Amino acid sequence: MGNNTQHPHSDANPTGEEGQSFRATIQQILHIITHSEASVAINDGLAQVLSYFDSDRVYIGYFDETESCLSFIHEISADGKMNLDDFLRSQFNGSTVLYEKDFPWWIGNMKKGIDTVISEMQDLPPEAAFEQSLMVKNGLKSTLATSIYSEGKIRGFIGIEFTRKHHYWTASDIENAHFFADLFSILIENKQMQKTIKDSSVEIFKSNAIFKIVFEALPIGIELYDENGYLIDINPYDLNILGTTREEILGINLFDNPTISAENLERIRSGKEATFENDYNYNTINEKGYYATTHSDKVMRLIGKCIPLRDRQDEVFGYVLLVHHDTSYYQEKEKLHDSLEKLKMAINSANSYIWEYDVKKDDIQIDFSLLDYEHNKIVDTDEAVVQTSRDAHLGRIHEDDIERVLGQVQQIIADKIPSFTETYRQYFRNELYWYTTFFRTYKYDENNKPSKIICLTRDITKERENELALINEKEMNRVKTAFIENMSHELRTPLNVIVGFSNIIADTNDTEENSYFIDLIRKNNEILLQIIDSILSFTKIESGAMQYVVNDVDLKEICREAASLKSSNQKDHIQFLFDENLPSIKTRTDRERMVQVIFHLLDNAYKFTNEGTISLHYYPYNEKEVRIEISDTGIGLTEEEISKMFKHFYKADEFQVGLGLGLSIAKKIIEDLGGSVGVNSKKGEGSTFWFHLPLALSN
Repeated sequence: MGNNTQHPHSDANPTGEEGQSFRATIQQILHIITHSEASVAINDGLAQVLSYFDSDRVYIGYFDETESCLSFIHEISADGKMNLDDFLRSQFNGSTVLYEKDFPWWIGNMKKGIDTVISEMQDLPPEAAFEQSLMVKNGLKSTLATSIYSEGKIRGFIGIEFTRKHHYWTASDIENAHFFADLFSILIENKQMQKTIKDSSVEIFKSNAIFKIVFEALPIGIELYDENGYLIDINPYDLNILGTTREEILGINLFDNPTISAENLERIRSGKEATFENDYNYNTINEKGYYATTHSDKVMRLIGKCIPLRDRQDEVFGYVLLVHHDTSYYQEKEKLHDSLEKLKMAINSANSYIWEYDVKKDDIQIDFSLLDYEHNKIVDTDEAVVQTSRDAHLGRIHEDDIERVLGQVQQIIADKIPSFTETYRQYFRNELYWYTTFFRTYKYDENNKPSKIICLTRDITKERENELALINEKEMNRVKTAFIENMSHELRTPLNVIVGFSNIIADTNDTEENSYFIDLIRKNNEILLQIIDSILSFTKIESGAMQYVVNDVDLKEICREAASLKSSNQKDHIQFLFDENLPSIKTRTDRERMVQVIFHLLDNAYKFTNEGTISLHYYPYNEKEVRIEISDTGIGLTEEEISKMFKHFYKADEFQVGLGLGLSIAKKIIEDLGGSVGVNSKKGEGSTFWFHLPLALSN
């Protein structure tokens, strides 16, 4: 790693010109994130970083899946001349990829999350001799590279290079580069999410296309009606049967059909299936004005079945009417074969299978004859038709789903519902799969009770995994965006106070007034430091980079140190209580992190207590744990507030300064160190925040 010494010409003051430039750059990149397509946004964001540092080149290096090589897709240079790809081709026989075996020191540092900070080329260590030679050939004078994290893993890095002059990197430069790297992790994840959404849209388009093909090509009449019975679609085969056109027939009402009996129409209206067979007289259709048909003076034997369509709330949202004419048995037999092939295509394309439940025998017959793919994820056999018991097949349903599914099965057996669809999880060979199954009664016994139930099951495991992954991506992006928005707002308040009153002090000679302004600046400096500390802790936790040094430490000394850090901010009319005579207790923990946790809890108590007392106390809770309590006589909490208290960005009082991260950070640290945390409170009666830590063996 290079020299981090501050150069005399470098300005590390975050409230001076560089600080203003940094804030403006952040605002520009946030605007780009929310208003640009992902790939364009990355290049536009790099241009902002290039401008901020006044550097000569900014780029992003991506690790491949094996993390053994790097490629450079996004790059911005000040002069637009030779880019990294051109340089790499000239040095590596046309290749634009860097391999770890050829670039071990640099790539090794990036994979470990170690910043590479080089102000002058001689800063490089001896083991980086090869990297140094390449940088000199490429005309580099100074460079800085820092890792980009995504989902807790290092996915690549952002590099900032100077070729015209040396740049002596400051601590402020490095921290700002870290922040830029976090913003680009959001841009990169947005790019990946947009690709996932695009891929999902393509799959939906394919599914709709398959349905359209089947709808248009099936040799059976199909009519689709809305919930009020108005015809909204009809396939070509049915138009041929009825002797009419789409323009003529669309909009007719199912319940005005003069060829369906009143009994069947009432059955359909009540949400039940209806099957009917009659001599369809086209003269009657014309005379009643139902629609215009070219089949005058013609009667055809038609068989129809009307099925209500229901949503997940079991509400009817439409009807489908299947129409078949029994004019030529042999012709229809051939067409039936074609229809079966189309059905087979539809089932295979949807990764589905059909099975039948015999109510009287209480067994299940699974038919794999329509499938082209292997079905060894369903049963341990390769037979085309499999006989099994209901308990053997449905008993493998996940324990959280089985009661719901079997309850619906009992409803359909009792003829309380004609059909239903359920989505559930099912085990096979100790692996869990997602299925969605449509159940429907299709045969009745002599007492008109359901005797056989037909079921169509589709494997949706992959779709479910993609759906959950997309939801997680969106939620992660939402949390990160909320973090940036919240952070920008909270940083602006103390910075405005500091800058504003600093300017006022420079223009006034009133000593008493200046003293007041200096006190305001000091308090806002402390607020700013607390916010920055919360940001650093949160980013470490989110990226999985939080590290702990666990030792046997004296809890009494930890409490003293945390209390002393908070003592400078004590309010008037509040008494702080800590018994110095408490016995020393050794606990197995990280001293620095525990001071941070107790400080956060004390800070929270002071925020919501205007008068009374705040106390810090500890005692052995049991043989293995010690309990630490911070109690106050403040405003207290409601049950709803208690349930949200330890969540990211939650603030019981939106007017309080801070990001709403202190308690969530404290909770994460305590749990990582083997403890637990909670709060006891009543509105108006104060609160007691407590946590447990493991005792050291020496106790």
